[in-house]
Amino acid sequence: MIGARLVERWVSGISRLAFASSAERGVRAQLSSTRARAHRWWGACSLARLIDDRSGSVVTIVALVMVMLLGFVALGTEVGMWYVKKRTMQGAADSAAYSAAIAKNRPPGTSSIFTAQAVSVVSNYGYVDGSGDVTVAVNNPPKSGNYTTNNFAIEVTIQQPQKRMFTQLFQVTQPTLSARAVALLTTSSKCVYALNPKKSGSLNVDAGGVIKSACGMGVNSSSATAATISGTLTTPTFDIVGGYYGNINSPQINTGVLALSDPLFYVLPPSWKVNWCDKTDYSISSGTVTLSPGVYCGGITIGGTAFVTLSPGTYILMGGGLNVTGGTLNGTGVTLYNTGSALYPYMPIYMQNSPTVTLTAPTSGALAGILFFQDRSIVSTVTNILMGTLTGALYFPTTAIDLTSGSAVSVPYSIIVADTLSLSLNSLTIQNDYTSLAGGSPLKEPKLVE
Repeated sequence: MIGARLVERWVSGISRLAFASSAERGVRAQLSSTRARAHRWWGACSLARLIDDRSGSVVTIVALVMVMLLGFVALGTEVGMWYVKKRTMQGAADSAAYSAAIAKNRPPGTSSIFTAQAVSVVSNYGYVDGSGDVTVAVNNPPKSGNYTTNNFAIEVTIQQPQKRMFTQLFQVTQPTLSARAVALLTTSSKCVYALNPKKSGSLNVDAGGVIKSACGMGVNSSSATAATISGTLTTPTFDIVGGYYGNINSPQINTGVLALSDPLFYVLPPSWKVNWCDKTDYSISSGTVTLSPGVYCGGITIGGTAFVTLSPGTYILMGGGLNVTGGTLNGTGVTLYNTGSALYPYMPIYMQNSPTVTLTAPTSGALAGILFFQDRSIVSTVTNILMGTLTGALYFPTTAIDLTSGSAVSVPYSIIVADTLSLSLNSLTIQNDYTSLAGGSPLKEPKLVE
């Protein structure tokens, strides 16, 4: 039905057009032309609207922004992972440098020992030298920073290139994470050490003695009476492996601690010409004399009214020791090294009968701060008896010291390291002023500085 009506309308239209007058045909042509122009105008407008239409571009922009956002999120995640790794790496470097300094400060303290210690600590953090492109370096002294000339400073550096994922879109070169730390052996908080591991009274203060120390003390004896204090002892810290009795004035007394190592083990003994003697069995009991550094075979004996001055330098007491029973002995910038041989047997330091003794250690050089230095290989049960104003280290690691004087003694600093120590003084004040020493106290403990 619909098809028949359309055909009918088409045929009717053709008939009207065929039998129409000229006027009707003109009107029809004009209408046709107007419609055509309108149609063309409508098409042009539609094209313009199509060109100006930006509704579809939002999808494209959103897609591009999403890609960028995802990229930045991924970049932030990767950089965040690097940040966390960097902090872990720095912790490893700090721990390794500090541990290496501790190892350096304990015998034997060699480079191979503290280097191995540092590498081992770093590996515990997951950074194994030579594995996974990890590089660990241990430098003593450091190769950079403020301590490049300080042999008491140890530098640890860690480096590792990082694999890139999203960051390779923004970065051409492969990033390398690195960490660096420097530990320095600085002035120890202690200055008095009794190293004997078992003896009762390893540290002893006689009755009536008043001992005041500005620095701490350590006693290695495991005896229940490792320290016997009949007088009064005042010190900021007192560390002892075993027990004690008596009056110790200290805000920090620690019992049951681990034994301390020899704090001066690293100091090298002086050298001298073997089988050479500058003086043999030197003795003086009167007059005034100035002695020069050298090798004194058979030791030095001073008595009577002699007035002896030691010139700055190192005195090798090859047997015979130092025997001062009178007179006056002075010396500034001196170190006395006490040893012995088969020909000249070892003898202790002996000062008695109230001589006047004033001795001061060197302020610079390899033996800075070391006044008396006993040969570490010596084994003797004979006690060294010292008195006077002694500024410097009294280093007797395998023998006993009895520090005695009838009058008050006060020195800017004093370091006492002995197998056992007896303080038989009315009064002794130990300060810890090492400003006169170029390298500070020879007693060291570790501290992170960079």
